[in-house]
Amino acid sequence: MKKIILLLLFIVLSSCAEDVKFNNQAIQAQKDNVLWQATSFKAVLTVSDDYLVITATKGFETLTIRTNGVAPHTSTFGTNFTNFAEYIDNTPNASGTFSTGLSGGSGTITISEYAGGAVTGTFKI
Repeated sequence: MKKIILLLLFIVLSSCAEDVKFNNQAIQAQKDNVLWQATSFKAVLTVSDDYLVITATKGFETLTIRTNGVAPHTSTFGTNFTNFAEYIDNTPNASGTFSTGLSGGSGTITISEYAGGAVTGTFKI
């Protein structure tokens, strides 16, 4: 009996994790140590040049990410416009723009899966 209780306790304690995954469609990020979650978003694959453009908005803020294709891969953002991320804040009295192509910023995007028109992945700017 003691072995069963110890085994159950071990299973319960080992099941705890910090990575919480939801099956809800969303684009979210940490912005100034606060969760930023888009209220609307879309991903468009341009067939002519095989680029995936992801656009997310929240109020006056817009995040645009462009990467080559939807096959699983990791792309690096940099000082070119092949793969880039851009954040525009048009909040009255506090507007600003950050672009990895213009601002010399860097980062990565990883496309994990593309299925049924939905994209799964992560990005870091």
